[in-house]
Amino acid sequence: MTTEERLEKLERELGSAKRRNRWLVTAVALTVAGLSLGWTLTTAIPAARAKGVAAVPKTVRAREFVLVDERGTMRAMLGMGGEPVLILADEKGLTRAMLTVNANGGGSLFLHDKNNRTRIGLSAGEKGSMLFLNDENENHRAVFGVAETVTLDGKTITYPESSLLLFGPDGKVIWQAPE
Repeated sequence: MTTEERLEKLERELGSAKRRNRWLVTAVALTVAGLSLGWTLTTAIPAARAKGVAAVPKTVRAREFVLVDERGTMRAMLGMGGEPVLILADEKGLTRAMLTVNANGGGSLFLHDKNNRTRIGLSAGEKGSMLFLNDENENHRAVFGVAETVTLDGKTITYPESSLLLFGPDGKVIWQAPE
């Protein structure tokens, strides 16, 4: 496979990842809205009606919201475990998507496969942004953006946001731009 063919394939995969990310952001927004609405409809309104009050609270405060299916399996969770996190799970309760905001204000979005391994990640932090694609063993295979690698002699190489790195199965950089 030529370098041009590899780049075209990677561009197609990146376009596909961007589309999945847009859908995921939409799903996250709808989930948060649904959780808020569901809590209001099942808790606040009946309690207010029982007291003869027509008003609903203007603010909902909690450390965690968990959305379960009819079998009691967790399907979504919005919580504070040191940092805010939103988790979306499949019908088996396995995490399939996770959105976090860390202490320094950076945000991350991770998509997991059916084996609960991170396969796609998008991260924005102090040093810049990064989109990565992992193999089934969670080893980076492609990184677009800020990245760091460590050489055999222990030297850390930091790549700028404008970088594109492709990794072989052994974890070594097999192609990079800029050179």
